[in-house]
Amino acid sequence: MKMHRVTAVILAIAISSATAAQWAKICSSQPANKIRGCDSQGCGGYNDPRGGRKHRGVDVVCEDGAVVYAPFTGVINKQARPYGNGNAIDDGVQLSGSVFANQLDAHPPQHQHRHWAPICAGNPTNRIRGCDKYGCGQFGADRHGSKGKHMGVDVICADGATVYAPFSGQLSGPIRFFHNGNAIDDGVQISGSGYCVKLVCIHPIRYHGQIQRGQLLGKMLPMQRVFPGIVSHIHVENCDHSDPTHLLKPVVPPFPQQEGHWATVCAGNPTNEIRGCDRYGCGYYGAPRRNGKGKHTGVDVICADGATVYAPFSGTLSGPIKFFHNGNAIDDGVQIRGSGFCVKLVCIHPIRYSGTISKGQVLGRMLPMQRVFPGITSHIHVENCDHSDPTSNLERGKGQRV
Repeated sequence: MKMHRVTAVILAIAISSATAAQWAKICSSQPANKIRGCDSQGCGGYNDPRGGRKHRGVDVVCEDGAVVYAPFTGVINKQARPYGNGNAIDDGVQLSGSVFANQLDAHPPQHQHRHWAPICAGNPTNRIRGCDKYGCGQFGADRHGSKGKHMGVDVICADGATVYAPFSGQLSGPIRFFHNGNAIDDGVQISGSGYCVKLVCIHPIRYHGQIQRGQLLGKMLPMQRVFPGIVSHIHVENCDHSDPTHLLKPVVPPFPQQEGHWATVCAGNPTNEIRGCDRYGCGYYGAPRRNGKGKHTGVDVICADGATVYAPFSGTLSGPIKFFHNGNAIDDGVQIRGSGFCVKLVCIHPIRYSGTISKGQVLGRMLPMQRVFPGITSHIHVENCDHSDPTSNLERGKGQRV
């Protein structure tokens, strides 16, 4: 077989994780045991495709001629011949020890970070776009015009927002997704840490070189200019077209804020991020309402349709609260009074309308706002009973205006 340029890796060492201490570095040129990304010969992560098979190990990056070390104390059992053809790299060794010998196949290796870092400023949980008039953002969603299935996921990101690298790796590009030169036809590929992904609808700071997890990658392009009313987003697509959702969305339980601030109101929005502006209006306190209907007397906390809703503070429930008075799909809510506060949470269905509730306890679920206002940024309307501004209690003043 003719060999092309390939990332040098350590071959013929069965690598798996164990419940004991972390292994020592394996290669003198790679102190962090960095795993090979993807190149012309394939990818180095566990279970990556190998023709019709799967990769049963991981490839640790190592320069040709570098010194190789034992990852743990053990017994050298035998020579290993991974190719069986006597080529220049057809050599290796099996190493087993009291801790690792019976675990070589029991625990597939994990990457250094089991979940990717936040990709877009203002979306700390990599929240995925729901559905709007242009389609839906989840993996496998139908594309309009019988164009098949969605081969990536759409991570919500405001136009112009800062974009970060989800993991450490090598940049390549540009990626032209639309091939028509429109205002969002740009992107970049990152390969490394056992992953390979394309981030589209962003303008990267560069198309080549190394980047570290969480490092500034670029900025979100003006999607509203191309698709007015869409939920602006970064298209995130694995190079092998597998589903990246589980890597993007770690479980983030609700947690109380510092004393004097309310707890998280909606699952998936741990900072109580406030809705920006869309074609229906803006979510910050005092925003103009359309048709001369005055000012917004609450704030809109971003919340995906169907998401779990939590009590912002301890108190007594009362309701129901009918904000629209027309019986539409989101005309429900509840009031909470206690802990020195009184607030109405609207566009949710509470678990009950009376009784007491504790801060951070499940309050209900978000109603289907997209059914009533297609393309809007789905949200809970949060309004103090005295019509004062609740922003400082929700977000410590962050993101009041977008």
